[in-house]
This record gives sequence, C-alpha cells and structure tokens, in this order.
Amino acid sequence: MQIVSIILILSILSLIGVTFFNKNKTIKKRAIYLTLPLSVILLILIGFRWQLIPILLSVLLGLCFYFFNRKNEKSNNNLFFRILKVSFYAVVCLISILPAIVFPYFQFDKPSGENEVGAKEEYFVDSSRQIKLNNNNKTNRVIKVTLFYPAEVKSESMLQVSQDMNQLSDSLSKAQGISSIFTKHFNSIKTNAYVDAKVKGKKESYPLILFSHGMGSYNTQSTFQMAELASHGYVIASIEHPGDAAVSYTSSRELIPYANEKILGANKEDLSYLDEYNVEWVKDAKVVMNQLQKSNDTISSTINFDKIGYLGFSYGGATALQSLMTDSKIKAAVDLDGALFGPDVPDKGIEKPFLLINSSASIASMIPKKEQTSEEKEYFKELMRKNSLVKGNEVVHEIIPHSNHVSFTDLSASTKILNEKEGNAFKNYHIINQLTLKFFNQHLK
Repeated sequence: MQIVSIILILSILSLIGVTFFNKNKTIKKRAIYLTLPLSVILLILIGFRWQLIPILLSVLLGLCFYFFNRKNEKSNNNLFFRILKVSFYAVVCLISILPAIVFPYFQFDKPSGENEVGAKEEYFVDSSRQIKLNNNNKTNRVIKVTLFYPAEVKSESMLQVSQDMNQLSDSLSKAQGISSIFTKHFNSIKTNAYVDAKVKGKKESYPLILFSHGMGSYNTQSTFQMAELASHGYVIASIEHPGDAAVSYTSSRELIPYANEKILGANKEDLSYLDEYNVEWVKDAKVVMNQLQKSNDTISSTINFDKIGYLGFSYGGATALQSLMTDSKIKAAVDLDGALFGPDVPDKGIEKPFLLINSSASIASMIPKKEQTSEEKEYFKELMRKNSLVKGNEVVHEIIPHSNHVSFTDLSASTKILNEKEGNAFKNYHIINQLTLKFFNQHLK
C-alpha cells in the first residue's frame, strides 16, 4: 500500500507539472482535472492523514495556477516567470513527497494464525486502591482491559487504537517526549481486530496471556503482536495501568491523566521509585486475573485459567517477571526489552519458563560511555547487574539485531527516524512474534 500511495502522489505531481509546463491548452486542462479523481482515490485508499495535506494543497495550487495562467498567458512567458515556475514546482514536489517518505502510510500484515480476531473493552475496579481523575477528584482504581481473542467476524468494525487519538497523542508527547506528529494518524491503522466480534468456540479452552504496556504508554501500543497471538488461539488481556498510562479512562469516559509530572530518566531517584512502584502493576494484574475468572462473560468462559502467561514491554516486562516469581497462577512470562525493576531475582534463579528479549540498542546503552554522566553510568550499571541475575534451566535470553526500544511497539512502523540505521520495523515484528509465539506454544499449550 505504501508503494501504491507513492505512485498516486507522483502521478498527481506529474499532472500538476503538465499544467505548469505544457503549452497545449487541452492537455493542460485534462491534466489538472485528472488530479481531482486521483486525489479522491488516494483518500479512499489510505484515509485522511496529515501527511496528505501538502499534496492536497498542491492540487489546489495547481488549479489556481491553471486558471490564473489561462488569463495571463502572454505575460507569463518571460524568462523570470519560467524560472519562478520551475523553482516553485520543485518546492511543491519536495514538500508533497517528503512527508509520505519520512512518515509512510503503513498497515500491519494479516495475522498468520487460522483465526480471525475480536477485541472487546472491559473495566475492572479495585476498591482497595484509589486513583486521581483529571478534575483531581479520587475514585476507586479503574483498570481498563482490551481483550483480543479468536473470533467469528461478520460485519463488525475494526478496533481503533484510541477513541480519542488527539488526546492520546498529546498525552504521549508529555509522558514520553514523543512528538504527536508520529501518532496523530494512528486511527487509520488497521489493527486486524474487530470490535465485539463473537468469540470463536472450540472443544478446548484458550490459554490466557496478560499484557502490560510500558510506563507512560497505552494498552493498544502493540496491536501487531496482540492480533498475531490471538489468531493462534490465545486470549490476550491487555491491561492499561491507570495513572501510569499516557492517558486512560473510566467506563463512563472520565479521564485519568498520566500521574508523573516528568519524563522518568536515568538517575538514582527514578531507579528507586521504579523498583518500589512495580508492586502496583503486579496488583493490577491480580485484579484482572481474578475478576476475569469470576466473570460470566462469554469470552471468560472460553479461557483456561490453568494456563496463564504474562507478556510485558519495558516497565510492563518487569511486571511480567515479578508476577511470574510471586504468583503461582502465572506459568510462563516474556519480557520485551524491559529493565528488571523490582526486587532482585533470587540467588536460585528463576524456576519457571522465562524469555527475555532485548533490543541490540538497549544492550549497548548499558555499556558505559564517555558522554554519560556519573549518575547515568551508575544507573545503567545497576540495570546490567539486575540483568546478570536472570538465570535458570528454563530461562532464554534473545537479542534482536538492528533494533531499539521502540521496535517492540506499533510506533516503530510509523517512521524510519525511530528505528536503528539498518533496522526494519516489519522484519523486527516478525522476529518478535516468532520468538514469543514459539515460547508460549511450548509452555502454555
């Protein structure tokens, strides 16, 4: 689809060029009018995104130039005007093509499993803990969960990344320093999961995988992976940790903002905070597990609660490990590039199946560098120490080459700017899905 969109944009620009430089009036007229249906086709194929604004404005400028030039044709043939036309056209082409190349239109591959995928939002309440709303009022801790599951899809609409993408984009910018330019268009992405589709029944129940996002992120950050796992016969409960997600909501759509007033960094203070705070996320996971098991929902009735795994990204990866070590219900866990915050792994190691997948950039960041401050060096030294404690007969450690922290999220596909120099977002997605699926198939099926 990226190739098709580029071809359409180039075709439109070529037609605008004909309008600028061809002397045949009939050809010029046909060329500029042909840009209109091509623009409509482009919008139908990929939907409206900010990246298309320059090319749409170029079409408008082309129309204006055509009508202006038609009335002033003689005065527009001097050398100065011809140079001006060439320069202006070159700028128009550059401005129109650049956003499509730097921030390409993309869609995820269709999941490789035999099942189509449904998605449903649930809200679980923990009355033992409070959470602050946007208006500073407090309420019982509300944990939003998006369930991804094998489904029988008919005419259901596809799941959107967020019901309020502008709010999420702005909140991500504050929580993680990621410019909203990277995410504003994310609701045009096909998540390959369909809202409230009927759960697909079968004789054997489905294993459950809990998923925790990264600190300051959101629970639909990795739909490339959620849909893939569900297509292979898993129910994934993607937890949104309130107050720690970039933004979250109660069931009545009351906003729960990101609670941290700063972007957490590589320093002793934040390290201590993250070590101590992880217990709150572990509690969230317990609430979700327990309330799912008590639920009479049709999806819950298809879950095998004797086969529960945990998948976590970044801070959520630390939660996956801590839950694995402290909760007998969790049979296996995967940490996606997460520093191992929380209590240390005991000397005896990890006694249950655990897969740690790191990016090559994250491993490289733990090696001391001249440009790092002494505090940053101590921070990464401590993370390396925690990593070195991960051992056990059923522990596997994988490192993905040409990858970084963002490679484990949907965001990686949005632009090459966020990837390593030789990195390929979709190649990394394939490796991540392959490793994760193989691990859970081995230990939960």
